[in-house]
Amino acid sequence: MEKRGKEFDDKPFSDFLKEYPAEVKQWWDNFGPSNWGATSDETAAIIGISALQEMAEESRGDDRYTWPGGLGAITKKLTDILQPKYKDRMQTGATTVAVVSEKEEVQVTYLLGRRIEDGCGQGGDHGDAQVHHAAHRRRAA
Repeated sequence: MEKRGKEFDDKPFSDFLKEYPAEVKQWWDNFGPSNWGATSDETAAIIGISALQEMAEESRGDDRYTWPGGLGAITKKLTDILQPKYKDRMQTGATTVAVVSEKEEVQVTYLLGRRIEDGCGQGGDHGDAQVHHAAHRRRAA
């Protein structure tokens, strides 16, 4: 993995599943969202291959499970419930990278498309946190 790490980081894991029956990809597409938040098409091959290597180790003690829709199903349900009331405070289609809570604000860094966004939410009179887009943006590597 060390010699070909960059190559595996640049290719989707699904490229390595093409020669296998469709059920193998379906399994990974349930496993991925439950474990790292993405299907095989959205996962770098290095992540999927590393996970497979860990599963195949002789000393493996892996007791993980997957569920239909992965943990993403829970996220979708929460979105369906919260969005009607809090749509103006929600950012959909993003992946949270880091959250730092401070006394009177929350710093949120998230990936939106191929861009890293930094947001700051300040507590209001009722302790509500709103995430605002920051003026500065960096390109994601």
